[in-house]
Amino acid sequence: MGGRWIAGTGQLILGFAGAAMILVWFFKEMSQYYGLISGEVEPRPVGWIGETGAALLGLSWLWALATSISLLSRAKKDDPPQFPAPPANLPDKPPRLP
Repeated sequence: MGGRWIAGTGQLILGFAGAAMILVWFFKEMSQYYGLISGEVEPRPVGWIGETGAALLGLSWLWALATSISLLSRAKKDDPPQFPAPPANLPDKPPRLP
């Protein structure tokens, strides 16, 4: 999560909530369709559940995109890590083992 725990947690919560709402919408919709076959269920509108879930899921994706872009821009601004130079007395060839 790039050290951004609050942003990552918020994205996960929105994503899971959106996916759960889409699943709830799907099961309600399918139960109504199967109920129509037997004539036991009167159809009720449940599309708002799926639309809200899709909006939450899309919002979490957009939030993740914005977070990713800000992480990339910050990484470009930061200096690259400085590694120490290797020791100067390294042999040219590794020693042979008997």
